[in-house]
Amino acid sequence: MEIELKYLINDEVKADGIWNELKDRPDAVAGSAEEKWMHAVYFDAADERLSAEKIAVRVRREGDELVATVKWGGNQREALNGGGTLNGGDAVHARPELNVPVGDDSWFWAPPSDLFGESEIGERIVELLGEESLVPLLETKFTRRLVKLRREDLEKGTSMVCEAAVDLGDIVAGDRAVPICELELELLEGDSELLMKLGDEM
Repeated sequence: MEIELKYLINDEVKADGIWNELKDRPDAVAGSAEEKWMHAVYFDAADERLSAEKIAVRVRREGDELVATVKWGGNQREALNGGGTLNGGDAVHARPELNVPVGDDSWFWAPPSDLFGESEIGERIVELLGEESLVPLLETKFTRRLVKLRREDLEKGTSMVCEAAVDLGDIVAGDRAVPICELELELLEGDSELLMKLGDEM
């Protein structure tokens, strides 16, 4: 289950300021700050039947790695371009997620319909597609600056680690482009309540 908070940022100058604050926080994990180039292609059938069932299929290059991902049970458009605003707005996204490492570069543009194997969601995708192929729906191209944050609640005896990322780039569909400028806090392990408390501070 993926649990994350997404916040839209007003402009790149503010995004740079947020990044500088994040990497210098006392709860930042030493040595975890890094920058990655991310290029993802989102796929569907030509009639967008996967989106209609709230299924999002993505193949993304994350630095030197290529990973196929399926998310379901949430709204695909919200997953791509949603989120709250800093100091207000609904920022929580929680939905199942399955990731599969990809070794074949051809999957980046023409993944097979059975790319998620015999998993329940993989079988559902094959069923929905029938004889149709997955086709590119849109792309995201952005730079992700990220750092891990660690929190503890000594009274409860709980802790959590999250990835805090500032993304700058574009969502591209055909000849249209929409900017990406957002902060994302994704729970990696531990207590989700501590993630929510961190989000309240942003």
